[in-house]
Amino acid sequence: MNDGYIKVYRKMMRSRVFQNEGLFKIWMWCLLKANHKGQWIIIKTGRGTTEVWIEPGQFIFGRLTAAKELKMKPSTVWKRIIKLKNMRNLNIESNRLYSVITIINWEFYQGREKKGTSKVTTKEQPSDTNKNEKNNI
Repeated sequence: MNDGYIKVYRKMMRSRVFQNEGLFKIWMWCLLKANHKGQWIIIKTGRGTTEVWIEPGQFIFGRLTAAKELKMKPSTVWKRIIKLKNMRNLNIESNRLYSVITIINWEFYQGREKKGTSKVTTKEQPSDTNKNEKNNI
């Protein structure tokens, strides 16, 4: 989970989230925590474990763990997560054991870029052509 990157767009500077540094910190943390591909996650649940399938743009959330990682009070983290939910930045699905947070529009902003073709058009010169070669014949 510590490898890779996320895309951050400059228009974020004009967002409501950017105007509040505490909210922005939690939002960036959520973006960094979100999975980039689907995978099974094993969660400790009391005496046992359970497996949860997590889609791209989702992650398992616990406010106590989040508070430690963010160096904030658990109540502060939870209030800001709820604010992000109310702003429609994310969704929360909870049960008595854990919560799954889903970043809204994850695929739109973080989806894989289409690979461009390396072919040149008929109007373009191939990049490895040396115009001086024909003069040496």
